[in-house]
Amino acid sequence: MTTTQRTPVRRRVLMAVGLAAAALVGGTVASALPSSLNGQFGAGSVRLASAFSTDSVSITGTDQPDSLKRVLRTSIVVPSGKVADVQATFTGTIFPLKDSGTYAYCFGRFTVDSQTNADPQFRPGQTQLLGGVHANMPDQFSVAMSGFKKGIGPGTHYINVYIVSAYKGCSFQERNLNVVVNIR
Repeated sequence: MTTTQRTPVRRRVLMAVGLAAAALVGGTVASALPSSLNGQFGAGSVRLASAFSTDSVSITGTDQPDSLKRVLRTSIVVPSGKVADVQATFTGTIFPLKDSGTYAYCFGRFTVDSQTNADPQFRPGQTQLLGGVHANMPDQFSVAMSGFKKGIGPGTHYINVYIVSAYKGCSFQERNLNVVVNIR
């Protein structure tokens, strides 16, 4: 092999080594970021929890005060001496309640244990799932919301989905809750 033929091979080898080193260093820097920042959670062991239901549940609102109903929950266990970071995803088929009204509003939130009010640590907070004047069609559709909370202490805990409504409100049929738990 001549020197001219070896040069492209050397360049390819050097480029491959450089890319591998950049990936290794980049991965190390990303995992060293503090867990208080937005982005990757600290290293831990991952567990999953899920719940579903197909029965109908109605959340009837009024013009004054809003109504509130837990529509789904699942449990998680955090071992002694550990904390958990949680990512939750909720999906469901929603029906606006239409009898003689023109407005329907429904909002969802995640909570931990017996808490029912909005948890400022369960980000991003309350999510609007349905709102405003509703049309006749579609009369049912799928909605989704997700959130996360860091630093849940040891013990058995419940991750809840609460729906709050105003005016006529809404009804849910199929609904699903999936929770990814990072124990560290």
